[in-house]
Amino acid sequence: LFLWVHLFEPHEPYVKHAGHDFGDTDLDRYDSEVAAADEGLGAIVKSFRAARPGALVIVTADHGEAFGEHGRRTHNDIPWQEALHVPLLIYDPAGQNPAPGRVAGNWAQTDLAPTLVDLLGYQVTSGSFQGSSLLRPAPPNRIVHSACMGEDTCVASLQGDRKLVLHFQHKKPELFDLASDPLEKHNLAAEYPDELRRRTAELLRWDDEVKQRYAWFEVHRSEPLTVRSP
Repeated sequence: LFLWVHLFEPHEPYVKHAGHDFGDTDLDRYDSEVAAADEGLGAIVKSFRAARPGALVIVTADHGEAFGEHGRRTHNDIPWQEALHVPLLIYDPAGQNPAPGRVAGNWAQTDLAPTLVDLLGYQVTSGSFQGSSLLRPAPPNRIVHSACMGEDTCVASLQGDRKLVLHFQHKKPELFDLASDPLEKHNLAAEYPDELRRRTAELLRWDDEVKQRYAWFEVHRSEPLTVRSP
């Protein structure tokens, strides 16, 4: 049995929920949404685990939320960490996988499917995933890419602690070191022209590949993925 639950909170418009009153600002109401979603999710998991004690539980989000950190609000077409950095929690009560802890490295939503396949002990016998399983070593020198909803609006790439953001014709490129500048306040693009040039070329190649892939999907079905149970 596979159960997918989508909680629309926390999401704009922000609503103050009973029992979770943190104040009257947008951020306070957003925190109330987070607390209400957490409470609701807890009730769902508790009920489900009562019926299926060995159920594998994965909690994540499709985006964060901006409150003016870079002059923007909500989450559409926002390439900075306030919108991109989301939680990912995996609970495996069967205890057949690595001990509790944090998995180092940069990961993306495309890693969920291969991770789930590994957690369940399945094997992919044809086709391939775009992502990588969190149960396996992270690919060396991995680059995680992100794209805004609007075409040619903004794209970003993260390699190690260095993050590049391209805004196309809308704004100058931005290069950040998240280790020393997690809030992305200091643009290093002018200080590292060689890195900027190399990373820009790589990110634009990826963006072009994605556009070609989606154009192909419009007229073809994707290659079927065959999964064999353990």
